[in-house]
Amino acid sequence: MYKVLFELIFNTEQLFANPMYDYILVSVLTIVCFGIAFKAVGALYNFNIISGSDSGSFFHWGIRLGLVYVCIQVLIFIKDNWQIFATVLVGAIVLVIIPKVISSVKP
Repeated sequence: MYKVLFELIFNTEQLFANPMYDYILVSVLTIVCFGIAFKAVGALYNFNIISGSDSGSFFHWGIRLGLVYVCIQVLIFIKDNWQIFATVLVGAIVLVIIPKVISSVKP
């Protein structure tokens, strides 16, 4: 049931104009989030917070679904506002480089 919900939600999300890139991105995010969810649910079992396969499956898919969804939403936000992020990145680089250049120049 959780897998069907997962596939239903992420077959509708689009980040790139090319569907192949979207599937590759979701696949990579799913693999990474699988590892995170697997370790998190393992920790829940170790601390006796949950027991049984149904609760483990629920938490695993919930964590995995939530992480992938949040990652995709952040990437969509960055894509839609890339000018702001580029400006902030260039500004941060300039703020780091200029003081180093000024301090390295010896009179």
